[in-house]
Amino acid sequence: MQADLKPLEFDGIRRLLEKLCATPFGAESARNIEPAPNIHVARRLQEAVTAARFGLDSGEGPILPDLPDIRPALRQVAAAGSALAGTAFRNLARVIRVGEQLRPYVEKRPALLPTGPERLDAAADLLPAIDAALLPNGQVREDGNDTLRGLHRELKAARQGVQEGLQPWLREPGVKVHWAGQRACLHFPQGGGEQIRGVRRGSGPGGHGILIEPMELVAANNR
Repeated sequence: MQADLKPLEFDGIRRLLEKLCATPFGAESARNIEPAPNIHVARRLQEAVTAARFGLDSGEGPILPDLPDIRPALRQVAAAGSALAGTAFRNLARVIRVGEQLRPYVEKRPALLPTGPERLDAAADLLPAIDAALLPNGQVREDGNDTLRGLHRELKAARQGVQEGLQPWLREPGVKVHWAGQRACLHFPQGGGEQIRGVRRGSGPGGHGILIEPMELVAANNR
């Protein structure tokens, strides 16, 4: 069958469709597109292409922005209890909103999506919850919902406990507490710290000094 498709320049069609896609998922689908398995599917595809062409020629076609690849986030949330970063939630919300914007076009030309326009905004009910949990820059709000408020109270208490555990080492001149991500470390601006049994976490702020995570606090930082 592939040999029969060469006169039709099917590879060129794949490349053109890939270039026109607004999402990484669409581009991958275009690269892997295959001929219709039967005449019924072929006719549905032809009707969809015709509807799309009429829509574009009429000037009513939607202009899609470049959209993020949300497939890694979808794979991650498939596992119960997994956590997503705020930026991943923001990307999901962007794609859901574009689905909402596309629905009127598909309702006007049903042949574009034979499975029905309701698929485009099926996840729209999630938007209020996502918006409530995120700041405008995509970071997760501490007070976005009851669960987040409880988790941040736990986090604050845990961080305070870790900082208290670092106090014995802060008697040395110049040594300060520095948070490397979610890990509390000791910052030795002039170097040193060889007497401390722990994990070296690289250079300090601005490349000055070193960061050391005392072995006694590794378990607390992990938690």
